[in-house]
Amino acid sequence: HLNGDAEVYANPEKYFDQVIEIDLSELEPHVNGPFTPDLAWPISKLKDAVQVNGWPATLEVGLIGSCTNSSYEDLTRAASVARQAASKKLKVKSEYTITPGSEQVRFTVERDGLLNDFEQIGGVVLANACGPCIGQWARHTSDPDKKNTIITSFNRNFAKRNDGNPNTHAFVA
Repeated sequence: HLNGDAEVYANPEKYFDQVIEIDLSELEPHVNGPFTPDLAWPISKLKDAVQVNGWPATLEVGLIGSCTNSSYEDLTRAASVARQAASKKLKVKSEYTITPGSEQVRFTVERDGLLNDFEQIGGVVLANACGPCIGQWARHTSDPDKKNTIITSFNRNFAKRNDGNPNTHAFVA
């Protein structure tokens, strides 16, 4: 087990210019976007931000994976949420895709039954590749230029990044 250095804990001013204490129980999850990862919204204020800014309120696609946030550990956590949804007989209401980050991850999550967890609630598992993160996917839409909203686990959400549409409001969660 790793332990903190007792001397540092006893005399932090000797080792740091400033000590900042954060009560993690007071932190609220945030969603970043649209169009930049620098714009962050606390979950409790996102609905109001959507209304005030006139962003499309209907979530058209949820995307998990790609090379970022698709390790085995990441996907086990997402599959846990999918299992909780399935236990309550819930299904996705929007398109929902999962992109494993590598063949090893895809094989391992398939072996362990996690792909079934996603598919059980309506998720579609894509080939392990960059895929939707860089716009390489078959977007199911009747108008590829309309204003729309997607949410991803990717690390980038710049305009046109995920589907070539400058009107896609991409959020990162």
